[in-house]
Amino acid sequence: MAAVAESFETVDDYLREEWLRGLPSDEFEFLVHTSGLHQLTAPLCDAVLGRDDSGAILEHLATTRRLVLPLEDCAAAFRVHPILRRVLDRDFESSSPATRHAIDERASEWFE
Repeated sequence: MAAVAESFETVDDYLREEWLRGLPSDEFEFLVHTSGLHQLTAPLCDAVLGRDDSGAILEHLATTRRLVLPLEDCAAAFRVHPILRRVLDRDFESSSPATRHAIDERASEWFE
């Protein structure tokens, strides 16, 4: 079991080092703060983050960074790879649980 946990830590460290390190802070924050969402759309991200530029950020992350992928069945929706999303979400939960909770509440209200 320890070897499995160590493997996860190695993958997590790799993703942080090779994929996330060096991202501009606004892009990194966007990814972290949306890590609890399975699908990302501009209206949803704008609502939960209190901003109005999520569409541009999603397009940028999809076309230049390849950190979000467009969904095949909906051109206006994106997703983050589940493993990367898990790393971001775990880091977010441990570093800022109050902010994470507030974003989860806004997402819940948006879906209602």
